[in-house]
Amino acid sequence: MNNSRITFRSTPSGFTLVELIISIAVFMIFIGIATSSYVPLVKANKTANETQKIYRETRFVLDAISREIKTGTPDYSCIDQNKLDAQCLGNQGTETKRTMAVISPDSTVRTFFKFDTTDKNIQIMRQNRLSAALPWSAGEWEQLSSGILKVEDLSFSFFPEKNPYESKNAGTDALQWQPSVSIKLTTNGYDFRTTYSSRVYGKQSLYQ
Repeated sequence: MNNSRITFRSTPSGFTLVELIISIAVFMIFIGIATSSYVPLVKANKTANETQKIYRETRFVLDAISREIKTGTPDYSCIDQNKLDAQCLGNQGTETKRTMAVISPDSTVRTFFKFDTTDKNIQIMRQNRLSAALPWSAGEWEQLSSGILKVEDLSFSFFPEKNPYESKNAGTDALQWQPSVSIKLTTNGYDFRTTYSSRVYGKQSLYQ
């Protein structure tokens, strides 16, 4: 009887040093490519989110201003240099182009908007009175824009510059336009320009 011997050769398990070095090198190249693509993507996404916040906050501010202009009209006692109201001068100070006053159709509510050059934000103030013959309440300034907006400048321009509702201007064709306000807002490095027109027709009690 022949005894056959079966011999098994053991094969080495795991990686050799060279294979391990090659694997690590390939892995590092892959990580480098993935990182170089991922970092700009994250940065672009962050920039897009920040820009969206700025646009959303800007829209909130401009919507608040537009509502007052559309439902009222610019207060020409704060615009016409020949007949400026003392209270307007007190609220506007020297920054007349950076402050706007809008008056309600019944002349009992006046809303101010201004750019605070010190705190770099936009503020709002409301004044009230029972009738056009009575003085305005003092009112208090409140911040309208949030800290998201880094306001660099805000300016208002009016057309026409003289009151089209006033009786003495009724025959001046150049003034017979619906009042409008052009706004330029610079914030976070972006420039926003828009124009809103008053939707109030006919004379207001203040100008009769």
